[in-house]
Amino acid sequence: MPPPRPRDLSGAEAPTTQGLLDSATQAASSLTPGARAPDTTLQPTQEESFQQPPPKLGMGDPVFVRIFKQEGQLELWLKKNGKYFLYKTFPICKWSGRLGPKEKEADYQSPEGFYSVSARQLNPHSNYHRAFNVGYPNAFDKQNGRTGGLVMVHGACKSVGCFAMTDRGIEEIYGFVEGALRAGQRDISVHIFPFRMTEANIVKETGGGWLAFVGGPNYTQWNNFWRNLKQGYDLFEQNGEPPVAFACGDHYEFGNGPASCKRVAGW
Repeated sequence: MPPPRPRDLSGAEAPTTQGLLDSATQAASSLTPGARAPDTTLQPTQEESFQQPPPKLGMGDPVFVRIFKQEGQLELWLKKNGKYFLYKTFPICKWSGRLGPKEKEADYQSPEGFYSVSARQLNPHSNYHRAFNVGYPNAFDKQNGRTGGLVMVHGACKSVGCFAMTDRGIEEIYGFVEGALRAGQRDISVHIFPFRMTEANIVKETGGGWLAFVGGPNYTQWNNFWRNLKQGYDLFEQNGEPPVAFACGDHYEFGNGPASCKRVAGW
């Protein structure tokens, strides 16, 4: 037990310097030799092992856009020092239709596939604040007889086949898209997916999962199409660079398409 604390602290005896040193020496002598010895296995942490913050991103940087219908998200990626960084994920206020591609005019369906935006597709004076045309129908859509047009990413919050981002959202998105084109980017890739293209999601939505047993929607007809979209999705996930898409009749090819295929490009 410690000694009783003096009632009058002014009369307590202060510890001497020698007493403190003796206590420290006694404590050190009670340690095992291993505890007293320096640990030679410890090495300084290398500077490059720390997670580095992304470089400063800004207007004029190259842009890449990904849209996920089911999740209701638009991703805005910006390129700096040869690498794309996710700048921001915007909630989609409204898109229309169901999962699956747009096939014909007035089906009120939002498209899916690989699209491209050039300066000619910008509309700063849209009835929906700001807008850019995604480029539907692209070369693949035309090869497959799909009709319709005027599919936009725009402001406000109503859609008949477009992607409505609210005025505030499109103001920022449009600013980066326009800035990249003004800075020299010829085409901006816009990849539109039904959902995040994981194997589990494809199996689930095409009737191979539990939804098949509870009467959920079955998108079996789009299985091959979605697996083709997944190829392009996976290339960006693996390499960090949006793949160049070519329309080859009933499917897309990526990288270098055969002469019989047509590259997906802006207007």
